[in-house]
Formats: sequence, structure tokens, C-alpha cells
Amino acid sequence: MKFSCFTLAVAVLFVVGCSTPAATGEVVDPRYDPNNPAVQSNPQPVSAEDARPAEAAPTTYGSVAYGTAPKGVAAPTAYGSSAMTAAAVAAPLVGAWTNQSDPEENIVFTDHSYTSYYEGDMIVEEEMVYHAVCPGGCSGGTSVGIPCFTITSEFGTDCYGILRVTETELELSIIGQSTETVTYTRLP
Repeated sequence: MKFSCFTLAVAVLFVVGCSTPAATGEVVDPRYDPNNPAVQSNPQPVSAEDARPAEAAPTTYGSVAYGTAPKGVAAPTAYGSSAMTAAAVAAPLVGAWTNQSDPEENIVFTDHSYTSYYEGDMIVEEEMVYHAVCPGGCSGGTSVGIPCFTITSEFGTDCYGILRVTETELELSIIGQSTETVTYTRLP
């Protein structure tokens, strides 16, 4: 026996429609008025035995907390851990990277220096220090609790927060100066 989608939809509506209180003769609480904007809830507290378990709060797209990863993506367990060392921060950064929004900019990290290139020309080479937890001096005296590296020159100290690092992508932000982030792709 074959049914069309329309026939099935009508059957579902009939079954659902026939199970409403009006159709079944079930007595409906007279205090319930679907047109009343007042809150229709029981003012009595729910006992612990009757309470439903708490569900995870929904999150917006892209609002994954630092040190975690979206569902299905492995997060680096060391990030956000106070046991992380500066060497552990440096290790995944070492190598060459290109700016995703400006491919003419490339940066190269070693375990102790940062070199920036633009259109193939070296712009700056600076000694740098990696920090497992960025020092409070980078953000007005309060630590932001993320790993970073600092570059000190005659112009002062710049703090680069390491927001995300994978084998192929690196996301940085200049702490205390900008809320913008720059994403780099690892060069082969």
C-alpha cells in the first residue's frame, strides 16, 4: 500500500488533532488561558527528586571558551594549564607563517626570536620571551590568563597573546593595544 506525503501529513494532523483536550473531552485546568500574558507556572518550588538535571547552556557560534575546542575538535590540553612552561608555548610556534589577510606578510619564530618580512624584505628581527601565562604588565596589571610572547625594543614592550595554535593555524592579538586578531597559516 502506497501513501503520498500529503496523505501521511493529513493522517498525522488527524491523530494529533484528535488527541487534544477539546477532542478527547479531557478536563482542562480553568486557570489556563493561552491568551493571558501572565506567567503560567506553578509558584511551588520543585523538590530535588522531581527536578530535571541541568543541561549545558547553549553557546553562540564561535564563542568557545579559551583552552577548549568546539565539539569534535581536539583542544591542546596544555593551553590554559598553569603547569605549562615557556618552552611548551614556544614549541608549536617555531617555524614560518603567512598572514591570511595579507599574504605579503610572513613571520618566522625560533625558540628565542621573532622575524617579520614584508614582500620578501626583512622588516624587523627581535629577541622575544615566551610566557606560559602572560604577565599582568601586558594588560594593565591584571593577567589575562593566556600564553603569550613579549618583544621588547627601544619603543617599549609589546605583548602578543596566543589565542589559538594548531599545526596549520596561529591566531594572535596584541594585548593591551587592540581587540583585533591576526590569523596566520603555517608555511611548508
